[in-house]
Amino acid sequence: MAIASLPTVNWLRMPRGGRAGTDEDPAPGHPLRTVLDAAVLAGFRAVGLDMYSVGGGAGFPAAAAALSERHLACTEVGVLTIGDGRGPVRAEELGQLASEVGAALCVTVFGDVWPADAVGELRRCATILAASDVRLALEFVPYHSLRTLSSAIELCAAVGWERCALQLDSWHFFNSDEPWHLLSTLSSEQIALLQLSDSLPRAGSDLRYEGRFRRALPLEGVSDIARFVRSVRRTGFDGVVSAEVLSAPLREQTPDAAARSLMASLVACWSDVQ
Repeated sequence: MAIASLPTVNWLRMPRGGRAGTDEDPAPGHPLRTVLDAAVLAGFRAVGLDMYSVGGGAGFPAAAAALSERHLACTEVGVLTIGDGRGPVRAEELGQLASEVGAALCVTVFGDVWPADAVGELRRCATILAASDVRLALEFVPYHSLRTLSSAIELCAAVGWERCALQLDSWHFFNSDEPWHLLSTLSSEQIALLQLSDSLPRAGSDLRYEGRFRRALPLEGVSDIARFVRSVRRTGFDGVVSAEVLSAPLREQTPDAAARSLMASLVACWSDVQ
């Protein structure tokens, strides 16, 4: 049965405006314990942790204790960025966090580098994390260098599916113009993590801004989320189902209210998630 997970990244305050070319780091909008309390009240049994919310290496023990106190599991840690040569260093740190909190996945993205030029770095990171029994969850992002599902599939195959599988994000799928039939070629084992969010009618051409500030709850936007979910379920996938809805209005709500909305949206999409 699928596991509902709440990613803490939903509450990160993104760089002002979120426009392409900004290099500020995201910052937590609320203390981690506040977000974890909201997850419990909304009925989540698991969360995904980002390094900004945890506070770096010094925050690892506190994050592990906070999860244990609330009987919450951690499904994934992140985010590992590939392409600037520092991936292996980040992989070591994220492997330590994953070991502390019991996570089996590490969210991985490509920065501003052509993916073919950084396959070696991706392989090294996969090896480092495998030593901690952690699998890469590779995400394609239409406004980064790894833009398509088809490209992500090729990279996972190059690294080895046992070490690197797909993070399949509905928003990214609908905004990368990938063909529907590509979903039907996947097996359940090739999907490490499923993330659900919907698209609003575009307010402009800046996809980075749209993706960081203007997502909608699943089934409340213009994308065919129901078809997307049916396609994924046909693979037999029953792993981690996450609601990553990066939305300015959602961030303005209290964490309790936002977490309840996110859980309700997951249940509406995937009725037997727990």
